Amino acid sequence: MAVVIRLLDAPDAARWRELRLRALRDEPTAFLASHDEEAQRSPADVAERLGKREPGGGVLGAFVDDELVGCVGVGRDRAAKRRHRAVLWGMYVAPVARRRGVGAALVTRAIALARETAEIEELELACQGDLVGVHLIEGDAKELAEAKEDILGSR
Repeated sequence: MAVVIRLLDAPDAARWRELRLRALRDEPTAFLASHDEEAQRSPADVAERLGKREPGGGVLGAFVDDELVGCVGVGRDRAAKRRHRAVLWGMYVAPVARRRGVGAALVTRAIALARETAEIEELELACQGDLVGVHLIEGDAKELAEAKEDILGSR
């Protein structure tokens, strides 16, 4: 199974919205956002969100045979005194693609994306403490636990 990880942009909005709504519906305790809130966003709003990307941030998609099967967002803190921080958010891998390294590939690329901006010194995973988040940290992407040290050490 060849996995392609890339930044999503406005033309990907419909596919990302569909995957994100499925994630929020199927795994509601894993996310801060709710399905109802996200369902109210228009496709145009979603396209605009994907089109506005800051350096060191954005939404990454995992594709298998041109099907979007996973995603993770990287966002920088907006407050001036916390601009050195970024967070991984909205991590989801569709059940059909789990346990195949898709999550690890997404997190590895997300870390690389955060490293593209010299100002980012801290990277954290935002999750709601369910088993999906625990598995991500302990299994597929244990390098996330070392991300802060790794990012600082790479400068």
